[in-house]
Amino acid sequence: MTLVIDKEPLVDLYVNQKLTMKETAERLGIAVGSVYNYLHKFNIEIRLNFTPETRAKMSLAQKGKTSPMKGRKHSAETILKMSLAQKGKFKHKTEFGGHVKHRDDGYIYIYAPDHP
Repeated sequence: MTLVIDKEPLVDLYVNQKLTMKETAERLGIAVGSVYNYLHKFNIEIRLNFTPETRAKMSLAQKGKTSPMKGRKHSAETILKMSLAQKGKFKHKTEFGGHVKHRDDGYIYIYAPDHP
């Protein structure tokens, strides 16, 4: 069974009453993703609830002028996880005395300096 939502209740809740997608979904008894899909289907403009500061950071990051992580510090636990993840890409010994390197694009390099 598929539930079909009409445009009028959606416009009333989301546009006129200015409820969020989550609140609109709860009132209509459907999933948030369904509200999103119906908004697109009916060509209703979606509101983005970003603060002016967040919008400015996103704009600079999209232009390549700054990183969204600028000024933030990683916790010791996160640094350890990143380090261990990188170490897993190398150091696989081969029968030729070299090692295997896994690239991010899926290719594998085998470094074997003693191979005939």
